[in-house]
Order: sequence, then structure tokens, then C-alpha cells
Amino acid sequence: MDRSGLRKARWVLVVAAGCFALTPAAFAQDEPVWKGTVTEITGPEDSVVVLRGTDAYALYPEDKLFAGDRVFTRTSGTARLTMDNCEIMLEPASFIEVTDQTCTVQITQLDTGAAFGGIPVLAAAAPLAETGAAIGLTPLLATAAGASAAAAAAAAGTGGGAEQNVIP
Repeated sequence: MDRSGLRKARWVLVVAAGCFALTPAAFAQDEPVWKGTVTEITGPEDSVVVLRGTDAYALYPEDKLFAGDRVFTRTSGTARLTMDNCEIMLEPASFIEVTDQTCTVQITQLDTGAAFGGIPVLAAAAPLAETGAAIGLTPLLATAAGASAAAAAAAAGTGGGAEQNVIP
């Protein structure tokens, strides 16, 4: 092989190695970023819900929380969340979005007459079991499209700092 052929072979190896080195970084961006854990739940099994993307799931102790998760309690439950640098107590009918700033934002109190992600905040209004919704790691409802309007309406009357928790 002449010098020109060696240069071409070396160049191909350098480009291939560079592409291979970039591949793990591209995949890492698609994986969810773990931010915390559900430590404690009180109330019935559908009393604490997470909206993850367009799906809703009932939360249980030891469930993981990821960046972008929107966690809310219905009127029948509370949740204790352990984040990287803090512990958060969600009282009945409250909401918080999991971000890098979760430990510093104010928890939003929800209007008990509202629905969040299509799920009534007032637990007695429509138990999830009666809606045919699945519990656990199966989506409860795939209607998170209404979450933004519900959160904005619920946050409107809470005052001081609630605008930080409005879902975009």
C-alpha cells in the first residue's frame, strides 16, 4: 500500500472512531434524568399521581421521580418526596414539577373543584377505579393535554410565587 492509501485508511479510522465516541452521548440525552424518590404516601392508591409526558400514573413509595414529572396529590392523599438536596411534603390538593429547582420553588395548592391532567383533584368526585383507569406503572389517563389549563386555573388564585409552578 502506498502512502496515499495509508493516509486514506488512517483518515477513515479517525472518522469512524470519532463517530463511535459520539454515539453514547447521543443516547444519554434520551434517557430520563433521575431527580428523586417517593418516600411516603398516605391515602388510597390513586391519591398521588404523576403526569409523565402525556401519561398519568399512580405513585407508590420508592417510585423514582424524573426531570419533567408533574406530581400532584388529590384531596385524599399526601406525599413525601426525597430530592437531591431536600425533602418535600405535598399536602392534599397540591402540585409540584420536578426540575433542578424543585427544592426552591413554592408548592402550588390546587382548586379542589379542578381537574389536573384530566384527573379530578377532589378524590370523591371520581375514584380512578370507576373511570376504568389502570393503577401503577400502566397509564391512568392519557389526557395530560388539559394539564396546562387546569394548572393555570388552579394557580391563579393562590398568590405569592404560584406562577413559578404553572405548567407551560
